[in-house]
Amino acid sequence: YIALRNFEPFFEDYTMAEHGDIDLLVSNQKEAIYLTNAKKVFDIPYRVLHQININGEDVLFDFRYLGDNYYEYKLEKLLLQTKQFDKRGFFKPQKELYFITLLYHALVHKLEFSKDYQKRLKTMARDIQADISMFEADPKLLLFDYLDNFDLKLTRPKDFTVYFNQEVVERHLAYQNMIQKISS
Repeated sequence: YIALRNFEPFFEDYTMAEHGDIDLLVSNQKEAIYLTNAKKVFDIPYRVLHQININGEDVLFDFRYLGDNYYEYKLEKLLLQTKQFDKRGFFKPQKELYFITLLYHALVHKLEFSKDYQKRLKTMARDIQADISMFEADPKLLLFDYLDNFDLKLTRPKDFTVYFNQEVVERHLAYQNMIQKISS
């Protein structure tokens, strides 16, 4: 498993103010649910929201899993293969993949690019030495550049409650066509 994002306040707080759950990527969803004694919040087959009682507090978790198309399978597998142990006692993505997946989440899984994510991602971009000018001009172009460099695709999640920004997909296809024409 890895904690996908918003783990910065662990363990003083389980979640960040604007983000009410903990998103985990697990290799085996059924095993993770069993081991954590998680209870399903909604009786909807594709919905992955669960609650786990930790020290008397019900904490919400999304159990994303290999093959759920939350991210492309290749990216999900890469996240698990390159995970890093945080000294506070959990696994997290390595810095560049954390940036890429958070940028993807903020632009593809959300209706709007929130101020919270803009601020955090700009700081992270500097930290990993990403192209700040591209980020400031159009963060989607930076996402597309990373997707293409890692040979990744945008995928529609199997969990239909996750927003999927079709406009970003269409812009990515247009971006790829433009790059292809330039390199021809």
